[in-house]
Amino acid sequence: MIAPGTMTRRAALWGMRALLVLLALTLLATACSKKRAAPRATGGASQQASPTGGTGGEGTAAGSWSGTWQSTKFPAVTGTFSMTFQQTGNAVSGPITVNDTTCISNGTVSGTLSGSSITFGAVQGANTIAYTGTVSGDSMSGTYTSPAACGSDTGTWEATRQ
Repeated sequence: MIAPGTMTRRAALWGMRALLVLLALTLLATACSKKRAAPRATGGASQQASPTGGTGGEGTAAGSWSGTWQSTKFPAVTGTFSMTFQQTGNAVSGPITVNDTTCISNGTVSGTLSGSSITFGAVQGANTIAYTGTVSGDSMSGTYTSPAACGSDTGTWEATRQ
């Protein structure tokens, strides 16, 4: 036989335990969601921010770029482009001019740089061309895809920082 009031005490203890577990999980979640301060450089050469927002050096995309593109779907179709990236953290953006195409002539570029990998889209009106590639010093190259309105084209591109 269970003594009178035993179930009530047990239920209260389980309720308290559940409340403590919930409180601990809330504190843990709050602590994990706080942003960590960026590590400070110690010794060695420091990087200076460039006027366009990058940090100057390997893996940055800030600056003016000019390059060429080559369709792999339509081998005779090639062209040139120029763009200027501003970089804040890993976000890149700026204007782009693409020559020898009717899809995008003057658009806006936005994307991300993660290490040496870059992805960005060039947008003009309803058309967006998606670019992926790799940045290495003052060179970058990769592939692109365009929407159906632009012939569902795919191809390669390469650019040099000016």
